[in-house]
Amino acid sequence: MDNSGRRDFLNPLKAIKAFRDESREPTVEVPASQITNTQELDEDSLLYVAKPAMACTFQIYFSPHQGDETMEAAIDALELVEQLENQMTVYRDSPMTYINETAPEEPIRVENRLFQLLQKGIELYEITHGAFDMTAGLLTKAWGFYRKQGRVPDATEIEQVLQDVGSDKIKVHPDNESIQYLAANLEINLGAIGKGHALDRVAEFMTQFGLENFLIHGGQSSVLAHGMRWKSTDPKSSQADPWKVGLIHPLHPDKRIAEIKLNNKALGTSGTARQSFYHKGKRYGHIIDPRTGQPSEGVYSATAIAPTAAEADALATAFYVMGGDASVAFCQKYPQYACIVLSPEKSGQVQIQQQGLAEGEIQFM
Repeated sequence: MDNSGRRDFLNPLKAIKAFRDESREPTVEVPASQITNTQELDEDSLLYVAKPAMACTFQIYFSPHQGDETMEAAIDALELVEQLENQMTVYRDSPMTYINETAPEEPIRVENRLFQLLQKGIELYEITHGAFDMTAGLLTKAWGFYRKQGRVPDATEIEQVLQDVGSDKIKVHPDNESIQYLAANLEINLGAIGKGHALDRVAEFMTQFGLENFLIHGGQSSVLAHGMRWKSTDPKSSQADPWKVGLIHPLHPDKRIAEIKLNNKALGTSGTARQSFYHKGKRYGHIIDPRTGQPSEGVYSATAIAPTAAEADALATAFYVMGGDASVAFCQKYPQYACIVLSPEKSGQVQIQQQGLAEGEIQFM
């Protein structure tokens, strides 16, 4: 980033105005201060830096009293997102596309952190019994979402595609960090876990500089809260709260249905409000059930809270596929995770199912 761009980031009024222009997202909301001039800045204000990447905007928020050092570190941290996108994308030549082309033929070595991410993806595939699957991109292509041109494949095509889908068809060699595909047409697409992975890596970068209190999001559907939101220049002051994230009402997008408090946790939300198409009067959303090859139905949105953003992202997709009852049962079995699943009721109201959050961590509106 050039020096003029950095000077803009150091102007709090420009930062606040930019936040208010870019934070309109129908699923979750992160906090914004209603400030119109720099004289109004107080201990409750937030500043942020931003960078477009992965088809959304990444932003890091922090309190003004944290100073220019935090601003500079945040700007440098966001440069890492572009590097990660270049590594993980399947929409142009990248290490991930090379793996997809080569791994069906022979084992291929994978960069250490990418290898760890693939291992985590396989683990989540196993514990969700296939509801989250990094190899479901072939189904996304079959339904036309890959190029945003919706189509309805017939049953024979879906059955054929399913033969090449499944993270159990990825053979992992931890001794030399290599992988091999056991199906000729299998592909990995990290779209449902990569953005969260980027947030985790950005947070690592920030903490290496000794910075502990910040919130990061990517497109507002993936959020990572580190430390607390401090409201005082005195580090020993008790004027600090957990970061708060608002969950938007699925039927009334101008209202919140709940507010969630996050402290050293991540949140991911999945829904199909923005990516869908209609065919013969029926709506098809972009989240495909990897187990059946059909678009998932019956859920407005699914939210996962987890120790890492990669896990939260992946589990939000899995919870959307699984539905409310199965998601609640999952979080009862794995208490390190929490869920909030919003589904339609016959009465026209919204059914709310949640598990794993304490009473003080969530407030319904």
